[in-house]
Amino acid sequence: MMGLNLSNGLGFKKVELGSISRVHLLHKRVTSETYRYVIDRMRQKLLGWKAKSLSLSGRITLAKSVLATIPTYVMQTMLVPKGVCFEMEKIICGFVWGSTEKKKGVHLVGWD
Repeated sequence: MMGLNLSNGLGFKKVELGSISRVHLLHKRVTSETYRYVIDRMRQKLLGWKAKSLSLSGRITLAKSVLATIPTYVMQTMLVPKGVCFEMEKIICGFVWGSTEKKKGVHLVGWD
């Protein structure tokens, strides 16, 4: 009861269980499906981008400044499964090297 009075005194608002800014507040178990919306959002960003019209350095800059920052806010609250990390990395590397759903780009550098 004291915690409730303290939060009211500090001006905190009560929030219904669910999500705030697409960050899940309460979940049972973190799986790859928990992060499906992050992967989908990364893919949606790529739909409007034309990788062919950008130089390699332009694609790297765009990938670092936009694609790589999409999951950072969510990753502050939950651990990310390895499979999801690999999928995010695959999306970013595919864009940088010019891969599309129809053709594979040539990866000039091994990222190991």
